Amino acid sequence: MLHVVGRVTEPVARFIGPTLGLLHAEGMAQELMMLEGPALPLLRASLPAGTTLHPVRADDGRRAWLRLRAAVAQRLSRGGVDAVHFHGVQPWLASVTARPPAPPVFLSPHGSHLLGALPLLVALLRQRPTLVATSDRESARLQRLGLIAPASHPVLEDLYLHTAQQASSVPTVVAGSYVASRAALSLFTRVSVLLAEAQPGLAFEWLGQVAVGGAAELDAAGIAHQHSAAPDRIADALGRAWLFLALTPDPRTPLLLAQAMASGTACIALNTPSHSALIRHGHNGLLVRDDASLKAAVCGLLDHPERRQALGEQARADALRLFGPGQLQRGLLAAYAMAPWARPERFGVPHDAPMTPVPRAD
Repeated sequence: MLHVVGRVTEPVARFIGPTLGLLHAEGMAQELMMLEGPALPLLRASLPAGTTLHPVRADDGRRAWLRLRAAVAQRLSRGGVDAVHFHGVQPWLASVTARPPAPPVFLSPHGSHLLGALPLLVALLRQRPTLVATSDRESARLQRLGLIAPASHPVLEDLYLHTAQQASSVPTVVAGSYVASRAALSLFTRVSVLLAEAQPGLAFEWLGQVAVGGAAELDAAGIAHQHSAAPDRIADALGRAWLFLALTPDPRTPLLLAQAMASGTACIALNTPSHSALIRHGHNGLLVRDDASLKAAVCGLLDHPERRQALGEQARADALRLFGPGQLQRGLLAAYAMAPWARPERFGVPHDAPMTPVPRAD
């Protein structure tokens, strides 16, 4: 199996690593071809033994995609590739005309900005990749576009799913995102100032990406922040947190929110489609609309530890159901079992399992 990736983001890296690990456990030889970038060390560290890595230089825009296309064509020309899984619409689009003809192709959009154009691209290029969505929301959107795609969420590390919650002695409110968002960061700084006035003694911390100019804003508000995306650092911060705030309206699966849920941390999220796909208000977290409702929700949970604990425990249970290894097996491996070279029973999928590829445009 050859996996082809464009510019790797944190969510994509954390989807691909467990995917390759699962296929490695099934005895499948794998290769990973990707454009170089900041997430390469993170992805390299998560690769299973025996994975062949093909980094492609990515320092000059459009030419990087041409180099990726040439690298894919060169690798396919040597033979020995049973299937190709493109992670992102752009790497698929850049490589779709590579010669020789590619073996069976799988495509995971990963929230690509080209997702809406996918039906037109499929029709124009007359290609039939088997789509594998990386969230229920992405799967539903593809279905509305007339494309069939089983959903397969990112798998969370055991580090999050099975670590005991040990809240800090200092009430700590944590927010963050793997996607840089100045709007989310500014909302957190505004609310932190209001909360500090209402409840002195609170500590605040921002995790993940910091938007351009955001570090100074965080420092001015007295908010600690770390740029490290190492799982142990993120898990430690979430385990110490009294509350996690999801404030970034990311159209993809909000990975940091999922990790906070898995850590057993009570979560409050802006009421966006991606957040409401994970948070059921009052059941495993709270959904809010604006600054005022966010402040009220935070104060309410800080004052009621039993409620905070109950929401955190339910969030962890739901995260295990949604993001545990079994979910990946049901979605991803069911899709892989469609390939001509696969024996469906090898992946725990019945011979007659109903799976439908993208229809070809005639």
